[in-house]
Amino acid sequence: MRYAFVLNPAARNGHAARLKPVLAKALRARDLEFTYLETEARGHATELARQAAQSHDLVVAVGGDGTVQEVACGVLGTKAVMGIIPAGTGNDFAKAVGMPKGLDEALSAMLSANTVAVDVGRIRWHEKGEDGLLTEYEGVFTNCVGTGFDAATATATHRYKALGGRLAYIAAVLETLWKWRKPDVEVEIWAGGMVEGGQGSGVGGRRMKDGELTGEIPSSKFQVPSLKSETSNPKSKISSPKFRIPNSKSQIPSPKSEIDNPKSEITNPKSEIQSPKHIHTGSLFLIEIDNGFSVGGGFLLTPDAQIDDGLFDVCFVEHLTTRRALQLMPKTFTGAHVGEPEVQLFQARSVHIKSTAPLPMQADGEILSTRAVSLDVEIVPGALRIRAPKLRRPGEAA
Repeated sequence: MRYAFVLNPAARNGHAARLKPVLAKALRARDLEFTYLETEARGHATELARQAAQSHDLVVAVGGDGTVQEVACGVLGTKAVMGIIPAGTGNDFAKAVGMPKGLDEALSAMLSANTVAVDVGRIRWHEKGEDGLLTEYEGVFTNCVGTGFDAATATATHRYKALGGRLAYIAAVLETLWKWRKPDVEVEIWAGGMVEGGQGSGVGGRRMKDGELTGEIPSSKFQVPSLKSETSNPKSKISSPKFRIPNSKSQIPSPKSEIDNPKSEITNPKSEIQSPKHIHTGSLFLIEIDNGFSVGGGFLLTPDAQIDDGLFDVCFVEHLTTRRALQLMPKTFTGAHVGEPEVQLFQARSVHIKSTAPLPMQADGEILSTRAVSLDVEIVPGALRIRAPKLRRPGEAA
């Protein structure tokens, strides 16, 4: 077994850089054949992981959620398996696969863990330039995508990473609340089916009147809405992705063709194909589209999300006053915000958002854009093979 470790020395405000000699010592003590790779800039981890995947069996991300995302982008579509040593500020995706916090404990757990197939998300978005032209970008994420207040908070988080973990995100939330001004945004949700009040939607999730929640899980045959109508505009253009990732469906493995994992298919007997649903038009506080159950180092916006069920768990919050936001925020640490009148949770295989004004957008805690006017997100079931000591299930401790 050949191992490659891709370390981001900038993770957690530079704390991860100090892990290099400790990690090397732990690997030698286990008599492992390994290659050590260190990132130098944003996006570099994807390049290193893609190269390493050609000659190594296991490619391990050593860093936070941003590093995990980049390494996953490099591993997707190859025969290599991915691993994680959590060393970032939030480490939310590492929690979803059951990784312990300490380096030695995490290394032992990863080396002895089974390989499982988990879902990833694909995202495409448009930005409008000063010349009025639309530019399309695309990317892949592992844990979450968010826009509105969530993305504005991610922009501020880098100033507080020295605090570490949830505290860094709380400080960023408070700063963002102080500066927040509500945007006017049109949000539309396309889904093959949505679930209310059950697995994946939290306890007591509120029925959405406009979306007509049906209670069924969507069929795996659901077709994601195309962006063709927007990008075919004579005033629009298609650009290269902002960061290098697999950018076509042929480069991301099918759960049937390359991954032998029966759990990656949706087999619920109530499954059926449903027409896309228009959910909301108006003001927005945030919309969080999650593969994992935790964001921001421990905010449980979608507490029942699972990374191998072929579905996103979506948390949509209408406009809030600052006072009301401060009341709700502590509840998100345990998932107690579910059932509050402003909070709507549901499951979906795809999400479309269109805005009348540019919005910030984050994926896995990293800012992708500050000028997105539309975005489409779709789930890719079972696309990533990863070492997972224990996939977190609804109701289990976070």
